[in-house]
Amino acid sequence: MNPYATPVETEGSRVLPHPMRPSASTPLLTGLLYAQGVVVTGGMLAQLSSVETIFFSAPMLATTSVGLAFVGRRCSDRLPTTYGVSGIGFIAFVTLIIVANDWGPPSATVPVRLMTVCYAVYAMIVTVRFTFRDSKPADNQRLQRSGGG
Repeated sequence: MNPYATPVETEGSRVLPHPMRPSASTPLLTGLLYAQGVVVTGGMLAQLSSVETIFFSAPMLATTSVGLAFVGRRCSDRLPTTYGVSGIGFIAFVTLIIVANDWGPPSATVPVRLMTVCYAVYAMIVTVRFTFRDSKPADNQRLQRSGGG
């Protein structure tokens, strides 16, 4: 049996399309994604007043990012997985820049605010895309192209 062969519908069996978002985990994924959006937006707004708030917003972003990446990966959903990994990468990047340049709060204020605003814009776009994407099962494009379904 060739695992790479085009699925063939036989009598008594049906090839079911792969769902875009698994229905059992949608509330958890949606909740984590919105939580990360709130943390990113809240962290950005807090950093506009004082850059030292990064000590509180970074651990909250790390927590939601790890949870989102883990649950998204378990559900085979790339959008939340990528969003979660990007939060971890953003924290690592900002930390690396601050340490490499030996910045204190006064010298890190402008660059950290700029990076945070850019990431917040990205986060808002991803959250909106996740919210309005089609939650119905995806059509099996491969079967339609091959004429098998």
